Amino acid sequence: MGESTDNRQFSVLQKLKVLIISVFTPLGIFIVAQLVVALTISPFLPSLFDETADSSVVGNFAYIVLFELLAISLVWIFMKWRKHDLAWLGLGNRPKLKNMWLVLPAAGVYIVVSVVSFVVVDLLQTGVDLDQAQDVGFGSASSSTEVLLAFLALVIATPIAEEILMRGFMFRNLNRAFGFVIAALISAAIFGILHGQVNLFIDTFVLGLALAWLVNKTDSLWPAIGLHMLKNGIAFLYLFVF
Repeated sequence: MGESTDNRQFSVLQKLKVLIISVFTPLGIFIVAQLVVALTISPFLPSLFDETADSSVVGNFAYIVLFELLAISLVWIFMKWRKHDLAWLGLGNRPKLKNMWLVLPAAGVYIVVSVVSFVVVDLLQTGVDLDQAQDVGFGSASSSTEVLLAFLALVIATPIAEEILMRGFMFRNLNRAFGFVIAALISAAIFGILHGQVNLFIDTFVLGLALAWLVNKTDSLWPAIGLHMLKNGIAFLYLFVF
């Protein structure tokens, strides 16, 4: 079951403190990790700062994996400083099959709501380019080795790190103080904004709500990681296989 903490026990000042820590700490970790890794490997990957430069599949793989590892390391340092254990993130126990099965209905609801949201936005004629492609950094991948590197970066590494930051750190902290609805909306909105495109915001906002529901329902981060991997895996198949 989800967390049972009564958010009424938090005073206004305590809630404000939780809001600041829960939102700005993972965002700070995200930005610092991006900058450190970008500045470290930029001599080997010019396309990080010059969109006209040729990108390297190996370089992009190194950038994504190093960023994810650094971000997770910074979360670990924060947890050690605050004397938290893995259970604080929702990783205290091994994945349970009864929880992982919930990925399937959550995925179904996410797909339906996402499709309906896109149809509504299109009917409203908002001018949003719903077909704008996302640059995942592996467009030049052609060999089996390069496609494998893209898979490891996009389907394995990215969901783990993003779920630790967005649902493990941000959502679970907010949920303790504000309850599910507010925590889910805030974390999903920030998750969507970080993807940098309006059409991606729509999709990732809905995904963020489904991921938050899974975490709240199971009190575990594993099902959310599973759904995130499933979603990225389907996108990977569309981009690189079919």
